[in-house]
Amino acid sequence: KCSYQVLHWLWDVGVKHCDVIPGNMMFRTLEGGEVQGVLYDLDLCKVRLEEEKSRSHMRTGTLPFMAIDALKPDVKRHLERFVWESFMWALIWITGRYEPGKNECDSKRFSEWLYGSSRRIKQEKWSFLTSWDSVGKDLSCKGYYGDVFLKWCLPMCEAFERSYFARQRTLSRSRFRQEYLDEDGELDESKVSDQVSYHSLSSILADECE
Repeated sequence: KCSYQVLHWLWDVGVKHCDVIPGNMMFRTLEGGEVQGVLYDLDLCKVRLEEEKSRSHMRTGTLPFMAIDALKPDVKRHLERFVWESFMWALIWITGRYEPGKNECDSKRFSEWLYGSSRRIKQEKWSFLTSWDSVGKDLSCKGYYGDVFLKWCLPMCEAFERSYFARQRTLSRSRFRQEYLDEDGELDESKVSDQVSYHSLSSILADECE
């Protein structure tokens, strides 16, 4: 939760963390025993104002944890929802592959996200996202983090699946397409229904896990 809140704070002050991966989300124990999350590696961060002025559209991030739309070859901006989706993929990876005190409990799980082109990885992640109800519930029964997977990861998958389908419906209505575009001809995220936002996902993370 701490890493999630720090990502939001960075965004609010104009900084995009473009490499949200498990290795960058750690924790430390404070005096008194309180556990505090720590967000590492700001090397790939972008200042939002500078990115908007730049003509360079080079993608940044680690493929297995990048948002599905961020894996498209024509993506021009790193959007806020990309940060939250990367957080979701990282959380799924941690809860599906790791247990406390072990390096990995299942090194093969999600391995299809590691190899191949960005297009192939995008397809694999889309397949997972659109079958979360069957695949996800099976995974939630396994491993130490099963409760986290069930209470946080699966509702986040549902939210992002719903959001992606809402975009597809909007853009398929060609006669309405123009009203959803900004001055640069890009889709204006604020005008598309069923948005995934910091606040909508916060309500999911508010559910305490054992």
